[in-house]
Amino acid sequence: MIEFPIEAYEYYEDRKVSKKVIKYFMDHRYRKVIKVSSWLLKQLSAPSDDIYIIASKFKRYKTQDAKVRAILRWVKANIKYTTDHKTWKTGEKWQTAEETLQLRTGDCEDGAILIYILARLTGVGTHKLKLMAGDVDGGGHCWLAYKPQPHWMVFLDWCYWYDDRGIASRNRFLINDTTIFGDDCRYYDMWFAFNEEHSIVKYNLRG
Repeated sequence: MIEFPIEAYEYYEDRKVSKKVIKYFMDHRYRKVIKVSSWLLKQLSAPSDDIYIIASKFKRYKTQDAKVRAILRWVKANIKYTTDHKTWKTGEKWQTAEETLQLRTGDCEDGAILIYILARLTGVGTHKLKLMAGDVDGGGHCWLAYKPQPHWMVFLDWCYWYDDRGIASRNRFLINDTTIFGDDCRYYDMWFAFNEEHSIVKYNLRG
């Protein structure tokens, strides 16, 4: 579950400001406010040797669909879901991909960020990838959305509702404004989505 600090709770409870673009998150333990786009870009610009070695394993796959599926399966098999309370003794800590790889543990956004970084390093374009946070069955969650086609997306969810099927066989989703529509009704509403280029709080119906 995502457990945002007080500042973020106040933001989401105030629907009057819902049109503003979310560009930051807070590392609650260290009281740091971090710009998510530049934070991701920094990880992509100077990946560690360990991250690069893992990413290189997936370059042999011929299609981007095959790459993201293989990366999802690797993260599922090698990263153990663990709460921030247990690892960091705090309510919220977004780990870098390097931290998640070294610890081999993380919560929902940590595994999603690792999948994102590995996918980008293997050549999957930013136009196909968005990290998403939102309401799902059970509370707040973070996952990776992948667009194999311009007008629909699939969700790469490594920890809540893992799906091992190929991309063409997976549940498809559209987002109108912030409401999620698709074959799996456990995903309700998007709070925001981002990659290293930009952040958004609304989608058109085509996603």
